[in-house]
Amino acid sequence: MIRTSASWRAWLQSHGHIPVLESQLDSRVPYVFQYTGGPAVLRVGQRGGAALRLHVLTDDFEAEPPLLTGRSTTCTGEVRQAGPALLRLDSSGDWHLSLR
Repeated sequence: MIRTSASWRAWLQSHGHIPVLESQLDSRVPYVFQYTGGPAVLRVGQRGGAALRLHVLTDDFEAEPPLLTGRSTTCTGEVRQAGPALLRLDSSGDWHLSLR
């Protein structure tokens, strides 16, 4: 159940419409994306906001334990990604994610 006093929208998209990380992504809200490459290092940075978490999602879209967490208004980190995965980055601040 969702309760709110403000206007909002929700929409469902098929797996084929989930954005693919090719070199970098920037956003301000929680974001789901696909990584389709081989082994790589993902570099994440945040400005503003509180906690930052990067999760791999299961086939049922459940979050596995975080690959990376940050708990300050400004944080950066790197994590090794073994290969293709569906990922979710949770943050309330401005964030940047890139392949290294």
